[in-house]
Amino acid sequence: MPKRRKSLRRRLTLWMVLVWGIIQGTVVLLILLYEGAAVDRFFDDRLKGRSLGIGAEIRPLLPDLTDVQLEQIAIRNTDDYIMFKGFALVVYANDGRIIASSDQPAPPYNQIQREDQSAIEAGRAFLTDSYHFASLREAPGKERMVLVGIEDRDQQEYELLVVTTDAAARGLTARLQQVLIIALAAGLVGAATSAWIISGVATEPLKRVLDSMRKISPGTVGQEVRMDGGSEELAVVRREVDAMRSRMEAGFKAQERFLSNVSHEIKTPISVLLTEMQTLPSLGETPGDVREFIVSVGEELRRLGGMVESFLLLTRVRDGQPVQARIGTYQVNELIVDSMESCAGIAEQYEVSLVPILLDDPEDLDLTVNGIPDLLRTMLDNLVRNAVRFSPEHGRVIITARRPSDSEVTIEVRDFGTGIPPGMLDTIFDRFAQNESEVKRGRGHGLGLEIALGIAEIHGGGITVENCEDRGCRFIVRLPIGDNPAASRVRGGAPDQEIENHPDDRQK
Repeated sequence: MPKRRKSLRRRLTLWMVLVWGIIQGTVVLLILLYEGAAVDRFFDDRLKGRSLGIGAEIRPLLPDLTDVQLEQIAIRNTDDYIMFKGFALVVYANDGRIIASSDQPAPPYNQIQREDQSAIEAGRAFLTDSYHFASLREAPGKERMVLVGIEDRDQQEYELLVVTTDAAARGLTARLQQVLIIALAAGLVGAATSAWIISGVATEPLKRVLDSMRKISPGTVGQEVRMDGGSEELAVVRREVDAMRSRMEAGFKAQERFLSNVSHEIKTPISVLLTEMQTLPSLGETPGDVREFIVSVGEELRRLGGMVESFLLLTRVRDGQPVQARIGTYQVNELIVDSMESCAGIAEQYEVSLVPILLDDPEDLDLTVNGIPDLLRTMLDNLVRNAVRFSPEHGRVIITARRPSDSEVTIEVRDFGTGIPPGMLDTIFDRFAQNESEVKRGRGHGLGLEIALGIAEIHGGGITVENCEDRGCRFIVRLPIGDNPAASRVRGGAPDQEIENHPDDRQK
């Protein structure tokens, strides 16, 4: 089973969203990296400034600073500044002795280290061993520390270690990440919506081209293709489609001329054979089997000649040319019976039974339709033969006559085969339309249903087809009762009366 392809609109939308997602994701990543570093610098600057402030508070208390005083300073600064979730303070003498500490035990001075020159300039300090201050254990975030120098009133040098957590910095970064993630999601939704709309506008001309192409059929190939839109690309496509349509139209016309010429040529040998048969001596003394053969050949030749005349007549009528025809009446029941007799041979060959359901109401027994009898017979024969070919062995073909209204009669041809593929229901009456399996088997040429529809239409009726729910399909012929377009266009009821037919009378 071939893999189902995504529509062009979906593919365009996915590509546009993917490109936009890559661009926006890259921008978000750069912002996170830059803002993360900026938040860290901002926090370090504020921590260093606060450390200098704490040093100014401690300076008057030196050298007699106590642990309690230092703890009170740590608590007071924690309460005054919401950016910091707690402070741990340690004051060292210039020889490394611990003067005072807000946490016990305090880390020895030899565990404090600055990693590089930038850390020295910024005052940032690091503990060489893992050490956690008791007052900061419950505080969120990672410990950050600064080492600043201070002097007492006697110019003695000390160093103050200020330790806190970066919970505030992490909170800012987390909120920034949330905002950027929301912005990214909103951007992707907006990009998807915009891409869907833009791709829809971009592919809309293709849909119009597809709709126009679907309308092209053997019956509409002569009509101009209309594709609204002012884009240059669509104009090029329209010109190419019109050129293709013109080539198809020329091909169909050449084909019709060929068929018409062949039909004219066939008429001559048929006429010669019929004339020769009429010159045969009396059949009275001819053996029975020979007499039967001669009579059968004569009937078939006359029938073949009539069929050729009917095809030529159908071609002229559908092309809007003057025609000569004999108009008459045809009983509906008789039409069905004659068609069954004509198709009995092919039904026997395919081992299919023909089942007629005739009009049985006393008022409808003699119901007739007006028109060209040979063409009406050809129309029904084509439908019955088509149903027989698609029926299973020992199957049935039911031909049903009904009178649904006072002005119309219907003839339904029902088979019990596999039905018509859904994709062919709209094109089954097109010229040369055939199921692929029938083409391979060499059955027919795809003209029978098109001819049947044409005959029904020039008689003012039509043919519809539908698949049956259980199995098989049915063709329904609709014909007007009494006066009809065929009687008005090929009028008079008298033989060989030439009239003018207008193409507008038939619309497929």
